[in-house]
Amino acid sequence: MNLVPVKRVVVQMLVIALGALLLGDALGDENEFPGKALFKRMVGEWTSEGELISTGTGDVITVSEVWVGKFIDGGKGFVIEGDRVWNGENQTFKWVYSYNATTELLGVVYTSSDLDKELVMEVSVNEAEGSILRQAPMGDEGAEIQIENKFVKEALLSRITLTGSDGQTTLEGSMKHSRKKTNE
Repeated sequence: MNLVPVKRVVVQMLVIALGALLLGDALGDENEFPGKALFKRMVGEWTSEGELISTGTGDVITVSEVWVGKFIDGGKGFVIEGDRVWNGENQTFKWVYSYNATTELLGVVYTSSDLDKELVMEVSVNEAEGSILRQAPMGDEGAEIQIENKFVKEALLSRITLTGSDGQTTLEGSMKHSRKKTNE
């Protein structure tokens, strides 16, 4: 029996197996959304405080939240669920992030007990700056909401801006999110 062809076949099979393994890893990464390292920092329980100001009237809206961030779908999605007090009104809310490997876009669907329908937003992640930007059209054509989350040390800060169809800012403000301490 000639062992040279057998060795060659074994080596070829090992190369094919290694290639399949590497390709499988690459395809697996393709289905995960960008910015996973930033989302890992949002895992856990958080509290939030902030306010928004109407630029036209000067009215102040106070906001406080308690929320939990966690990965879903085997790490291919992320969800934030919580309760909020918006100017004295209790609300529940949920953000569900997912990555579409076909379109290569990261998106989020927002639902809240005070909304009649869900809001679908585009998401941009800048890992170097530690920021996540969510934006979507709102109401009249040209009106838009932008929410930028940015990590500053261990705090997560949000900057919220609502612009009208004329491009003028109508509502703006910020929130500070702090990780809840655990007794473990």
